[in-house]
Amino acid sequence: MKRLFFALWPHDGVRAMLAQQARLIHVNTGRRVPPENFHITLVFLGNVEEQSIPVLTGAAEGLSIAGFPLQINHGGWWKRAKVAWLAPAYTPEPLLELVRQLNHQGRLAGLPVDERDYNPHLTIARKLTRPLKPCSFEPIHWDVREFCLVESVTHEKGARYRVMQSWTLV
Repeated sequence: MKRLFFALWPHDGVRAMLAQQARLIHVNTGRRVPPENFHITLVFLGNVEEQSIPVLTGAAEGLSIAGFPLQINHGGWWKRAKVAWLAPAYTPEPLLELVRQLNHQGRLAGLPVDERDYNPHLTIARKLTRPLKPCSFEPIHWDVREFCLVESVTHEKGARYRVMQSWTLV
């Protein structure tokens, strides 16, 4: 079994800008997410058996979604999840379509998918016990041209993410 999710994985330039912005947000409790783990989850798949992975990768290869611009321009926190995040104020339609199609493929593969409304965000800290003030900042421009399948591997100091495969958006 592998713990998997589909994600947007920022290239190095965008990752550096996200890390810089994340450092500017005062996190007085909890644990910061290392910049090498920064991503925006598209669809969380959970524990997937090895034999199901080719079905998922085959389905991802068949998607035809246009690349799109994404602007990360605000931050905040969720009390219940206890995470601080950066996010776009506006979710582009191609991003929503990508999530819909990946959820559909996950259902076809017999995997449980999240039925809640999609809320794109990039987690910058976990296990917060005190609220963060919402903030806005100069947009970080991300020209999204691919998505990927990522494996979450748990270590004693937390999870590390490994990109297993990427697909180019048209």
